Amino acid sequence: MVREGANDWYRKQPWLVAATTSRHRINQLEMWQADTFDPARINLELTWAQDLGMNTMRVFLHDLPWQQDAGGFERRISRFLGIAEKHGIRPILVLFDSCWDPFPQPGTQRRRGRRA
Repeated sequence: MVREGANDWYRKQPWLVAATTSRHRINQLEMWQADTFDPARINLELTWAQDLGMNTMRVFLHDLPWQQDAGGFERRISRFLGIAEKHGIRPILVLFDSCWDPFPQPGTQRRRGRRA
């Protein structure tokens, strides 16, 4: 019975068209830290995604912002989700992904081969 309900729900979902946000910040940390969280930039990028026909976005949540300020982190996630909803984008949240850098540190991040 649960399988049938899940399959029925899935059949009603649109085809997922997505990317990974954000091009402006190193997603896992700078997107979520209080000093570098940028709702205007997020809105701009999700506007572009919507205009291109995207309906979801893969978004990484690093554990350091949670450790630094769990309440603020939750508020920033909530704000992000509100912006995404405004654009008809249903994000896929990758929880506490900290594997991209073996020695993560809070603050401004290095730019892996890109201009700052």
